[in-house]
Amino acid sequence: MRAPRGIAPLLFAANALLLAAALAWTGNALTAQALERHAERAAAAYASGHSPWRWAPRRAQDVVAQRVFGGGTLRPSSAGLLLRLASSQPVQIGLPLDVPLDFVRLPRLRLQLDASAPITLALAGRQTLDGPAYYAPVGVLKRGSATLDLAIDTLPWVIADHRVPPPARFAMLRLTLQGAPGSLLTLQQIELLPPPTLPHGTAALAAAQPYSRFMAMSPQSATTLPVVILPRGLGASGLLAARDRVRTRAPAAVIVPHGGLGAVLAAAVTGPPPPTAATSPLLPLGLALLALGVLQRPPRPVRLRALIEAAVALVPAAWLIIGMRYDGRISRADAALIAVGLIYSAALEWRARPRDWALLAPARDWALPMIPALVALLAWIALHGVAPEPLSALRYIGWALLQQFMLQVVVARRLQVAGNREVATLATATLFALLHAPNAPLMLLTFAGGLLWTAWFLRRRALLPVALAHAAAALLIGGLVASEGWLRSLEVGARYLR
Repeated sequence: MRAPRGIAPLLFAANALLLAAALAWTGNALTAQALERHAERAAAAYASGHSPWRWAPRRAQDVVAQRVFGGGTLRPSSAGLLLRLASSQPVQIGLPLDVPLDFVRLPRLRLQLDASAPITLALAGRQTLDGPAYYAPVGVLKRGSATLDLAIDTLPWVIADHRVPPPARFAMLRLTLQGAPGSLLTLQQIELLPPPTLPHGTAALAAAQPYSRFMAMSPQSATTLPVVILPRGLGASGLLAARDRVRTRAPAAVIVPHGGLGAVLAAAVTGPPPPTAATSPLLPLGLALLALGVLQRPPRPVRLRALIEAAVALVPAAWLIIGMRYDGRISRADAALIAVGLIYSAALEWRARPRDWALLAPARDWALPMIPALVALLAWIALHGVAPEPLSALRYIGWALLQQFMLQVVVARRLQVAGNREVATLATATLFALLHAPNAPLMLLTFAGGLLWTAWFLRRRALLPVALAHAAAALLIGGLVASEGWLRSLEVGARYLR
């Protein structure tokens, strides 16, 4: 039964508002949940006498830039990452840091290494990425396995050959190594540790305190690991902005979303939550078999077939982003999963010829989909946005074209077959927003854009206008992003939390 003609637009608007509220709640909840899991892991590490800063490199991907800075090569090993020196000149290996090292509260650095010959070791780093370079010689590693416990405040730190006080933190840390050509060094484990006097268990953590009280206090002493509770009612951007302010004062703090203190303290006793499972190679294989089966023997009910085809096409992106598995790195299984989704979508459209959609539309029809880009342009001019680089802009146009092909051509058309135009518009816009989780502000923007672009596409059936509108709006909004503004970044998935 269809709604009366005058009521239908009101029902559509009401449903859109309800979906927008649900999307905002989802993004904020996913962000708070991710911060709580991070706090649980940190609390469990401190309670056991360790810290969240632990590296056990086994592959080149486990170090900065996946390479040695200087003359050397890396080789994966089950015992550790194997470095071969190619010359007698110093080389450096960088350790990846999502959060600066807090040498005030975690003043010890433990290294487990295995050298095939004498190798000179030193530490190098910067308190900020653009700050002066610190350097401290450690000594000569003898042949064989060694465990070094270094007290950061006792090392002879210098900047440009001038002795300086020890650093309070490092936003970048590199191991500097020098030895005879052909010498081998295996990096087994590196860890930043609290002082030995710090008690274990929940006693290792200072009494929990509200965010406002912590920010008003003087810097904490070196013997405490503060637990800071973020304010109630913050959205995704607000949570991350408050977290970053706490980290500026105390990078080692355990930062807890409101309402999560019980779970965090419990993790200090029972251990950390299990990590997010990596994509199994069986998943892309299973999806490929399902896709092949749907292609060869599609379900007879037209609506069911349309829903299954749309779902299979979106599984890879949903698995990586909504499942919080995308952190900027793509494993082989992830890449295979994405490839299956793209090949399947292309095969669907190849078999559906002749096409009922086109790339271009008459010039008079381009105005409506360009409205989000025009609004973004006005904001960009008013707020003096930063212009994108031409090459990155060109790349993003291709990326937007691919996204809109998947959403409009592959998904929206099939959802219209399974329901109607209004349902397809709302569902496609919702899916578009969810693929930008947990970035709640960006989810709302993409939901609004998705409503307009999907409604227009399902009437005009032209792809390029919505893709160019998407690219223009995203590039202009990207030029307005501020680290502590309403829109923190354009990142999605676990990468948004960095």
